Amino acid sequence: MQSKTKIIAVNIPIKLSEKLMTDFLENQFSVTMVDNLYSHATATLIEQSHIVILNTDDNLYSAKQLASFCQSNPFVEVVGIVRNDNDEKHQFIQAGLFDIITNDCSQDELKTILLRAVKAQKNKTEISRLKQYVAMNFGFDNLIGNSKQMLQLKEKVKNVSPTDIAVHLNGPSGSGKSITAKVIHHHSERRKQPLLTIDLSATSESMIDELLFGTTDSPENALLFKANNGTLFIKNIHLIPNMTQQRLIRFFHTNKLNNAPNCKKLSVRFLSASGMNLNSLVNAGTFERELYHLIGEITITIPHLKERLDDVESLAEYFARKVSHESDRQNLTFSRSALELLYNHHWSENVRELENIIKRAATLCRTSQIEEHDILFIESGLASTSPNRFTVDMTADQGNGILDEGQRSLIVKTLNTNNWNFTQTAQELGIGRTTLWRKVKKYNLKKESAELV
Repeated sequence: MQSKTKIIAVNIPIKLSEKLMTDFLENQFSVTMVDNLYSHATATLIEQSHIVILNTDDNLYSAKQLASFCQSNPFVEVVGIVRNDNDEKHQFIQAGLFDIITNDCSQDELKTILLRAVKAQKNKTEISRLKQYVAMNFGFDNLIGNSKQMLQLKEKVKNVSPTDIAVHLNGPSGSGKSITAKVIHHHSERRKQPLLTIDLSATSESMIDELLFGTTDSPENALLFKANNGTLFIKNIHLIPNMTQQRLIRFFHTNKLNNAPNCKKLSVRFLSASGMNLNSLVNAGTFERELYHLIGEITITIPHLKERLDDVESLAEYFARKVSHESDRQNLTFSRSALELLYNHHWSENVRELENIIKRAATLCRTSQIEEHDILFIESGLASTSPNRFTVDMTADQGNGILDEGQRSLIVKTLNTNNWNFTQTAQELGIGRTTLWRKVKKYNLKKESAELV
């Protein structure tokens, strides 16, 4: 037997409630009448419900309030009620409500809207399940790269994900802290519960405390309350006000929003991120030492792209596949000269900069292969200009026998010294990896070429 769609009706007019309770609707829907959208009892009901119908007249609930409600309850479709089909209803639609009906809507109109809302809610739920499936099966693939630094990072993430330990992610802007937090959550035992995120850099200081802890009248609106049994990710935690730091320390010890006797204990896993050195802020007296230790039981450092140049090619190919999929076009590849340009770039803005560059290149590219001229950088002085400390001109291909032999010997010697690590060898020779690759191919060099030196 198919389960009924659960509806919560809030402050609705009597005439409309009678329509909701007709034989047809009663058999297809389970309707619960409540008087307050924000009561604790209603919050509990909403967790099990599919649709909310509420009265938007008489200033009971503003568009701003309902926008916040919709954001906090993305898997519930909200239908608003107005007295007249007036021009103000677009405000509620923009706030995220599924639709607006009038007090005197017909039975057929009400039925049609409810059936459409059911379909929309089911679609959202199915998409969420698919996303969860992808995250569970391919989540670690979102940590792109096989450099030594990334392999170490993946190993740490795999180890901490199944635990409830508080993890602090440290790294420069654009390095992938948010992606790493998502991977940790989706590979934890809390993956079926929400991952809620608050970015303190995008939140006014006066609102941070209320967003985290709610108010005395509506604690159920607190992010800590909504993250119960799930995960709370605090971005740019170095911006947390001192008063809120103290409250957060108390929450770590009590797992309660306040000291009221009837306040229930919550279970929240904490992830945090910052591009700042929190230890230096502790020493400066602007960040509580106790909180520093509580949020960072484990600290994972996300390396800058310039520290893992071996990953440039795999990252570029990943972003190219992503763009190809999103734009429904043939998979894009890269010419060797295009890759060499990317290798030699001074990556001041990290992985996010690389992603934006690939998006621009894909837009400019007229074939299925991205060429050097398709790659545009925002800055000037783009390529790495580290001086070549060798006397042999490694970039020249003049066909001169002596020069060729000098290049060949120098390349073989440096490769063998570095155990054929292409990235390290290219850096020491002052050339790009692709240039080195091209010369190894030109001279038909193999690892056993040590005898030539």
